[in-house]
Amino acid sequence: MIAYVDSSVMLRLVFEEPESLAEWSFIQVGVSSVLARIECMRTLQRHRILRPRKRVSIDTAERSAALLLANVTMLRLSDDILERAAHGIDVPLGTLDALHLATALQYRATSAETIYFATHDHELADAARAFGFPTLG
Repeated sequence: MIAYVDSSVMLRLVFEEPESLAEWSFIQVGVSSVLARIECMRTLQRHRILRPRKRVSIDTAERSAALLLANVTMLRLSDDILERAAHGIDVPLGTLDALHLATALQYRATSAETIYFATHDHELADAARAFGFPTLG
């Protein structure tokens, strides 16, 4: 299975939270935007600053995030993706979610296979379904 994976999925896995993506083990190819890397690293940095007593668990989460991110293909934010996110998505989404969806749409346009969209964000999942993605999460 090929899936576009947003940061909500990655962070639940990294922090070993309950209700992490049940289908994770079935994803053979994970694809995301470089934006997800930034979101993950900023979340870890925020946790490190705000929860200094939990340093060991943050160190473990950072190692887990590095491994996970190394195994996901990261797509750059091209001008086409930025333009589509700004003007080509007629569903109510915030900026970051629109960038994720536009990246997934661009990737799907280059693939002959079914691309799943993995997210724990209900609004983003609804938008992905509106654009014909089967969703996970």
